[in-house]
Amino acid sequence: MNRKTVARAALGALVAMGLLAVANPAGAHTTVTPSEASAGGYTTVYFQVPHGCDGEPTNVVSVQLTEDIQSVKAEMVPGWTATYTKAPLSQPFESYGRQITEYVSAITWTADGAPLPDDQFMRFGVSMKVPDAPGEQLLLPSVQTCPSGAQEAWIDPNPDSEHPAPQLTLTAASGDGHGGGSGMADNASTTETAAATTTSESSSSPAALIVAIIALVVAAIAGVVAIGNRKQAS
Repeated sequence: MNRKTVARAALGALVAMGLLAVANPAGAHTTVTPSEASAGGYTTVYFQVPHGCDGEPTNVVSVQLTEDIQSVKAEMVPGWTATYTKAPLSQPFESYGRQITEYVSAITWTADGAPLPDDQFMRFGVSMKVPDAPGEQLLLPSVQTCPSGAQEAWIDPNPDSEHPAPQLTLTAASGDGHGGGSGMADNASTTETAAATTTSESSSSPAALIVAIIALVVAAIAGVVAIGNRKQAS
């Protein structure tokens, strides 16, 4: 086989790979890794942001959490500031003699300087205790915002949609001593130890997904406003 034939074959393979990428854009979605966690246990997951908004870089990333996710801590990402949004618990509880009435409903990372370029990816980690519900799919809607205000909202519960929400599958506990448990951990106290700002926000259970999406977009917009304020101040 001569060099021209090899070159044509290589070019054909590249074209085929490109067509496959277009036909199956799942790799371009914001995803969560790992995709599984032991029900009722503690885990650390990473949200991978693969691209920007039609060529723009990303400067704000927000992730929505449900009230049955406990002990939440955001990863400290160099060059980014993590902030928490809190919402009232539908059923307040007592932990170590303290009444817990709120939970972390969203985490927002905002770029302090250079945003994430469109042709690069970044991972944003969250440590948490997941619900004790083996077999369930835990939806973790996320929104990325770019300097112009454009957004990529990964919020659709349908995994086959154009903008599916990241999903975490809860599996049967592995018996390593970290799963199971009863009651809610003190989500509020763990977040106080992280270097982040906390805001408050209301929510309702029946329309949880809709409210979550609105909260997520509001948090992302707040991140953009914060960037603008910092630029004006400088």
